[in-house]
Amino acid sequence: MKLETRLWWDETSAAIHRDELVWNAPRHQWTPAAGAPQNPRATDPATAIRHLQASRPFRGLPMGVIGPKKASPEIVAMAEGIGAAIAALGVPLLCGGKSGVMEAACKGRSRPAA
Repeated sequence: MKLETRLWWDETSAAIHRDELVWNAPRHQWTPAAGAPQNPRATDPATAIRHLQASRPFRGLPMGVIGPKKASPEIVAMAEGIGAAIAALGVPLLCGGKSGVMEAACKGRSRPAA
């Protein structure tokens, strides 16, 4: 299972765009873009976060992972991978962690880097 997200990194404005929105870092939310990106490059969520970390002060707001306590092995493995990716970015993880998806994300977050 792969989630499709279309993000664009604009080299000129050092901003992340999604559809008609731009990431407003000081407000920590998507806001309507004033115009199209001037120098866009397709990117994925992890690379977009790395761009933001490199281009401006990054507060490291936590990323939340929420999911069911009963999940298929495929979904549990995906959640572990998401937790590991969050750890690789150096971003705090916020979740319940009791069982299922949230436990798997915590397990992935806590495993040593490869």
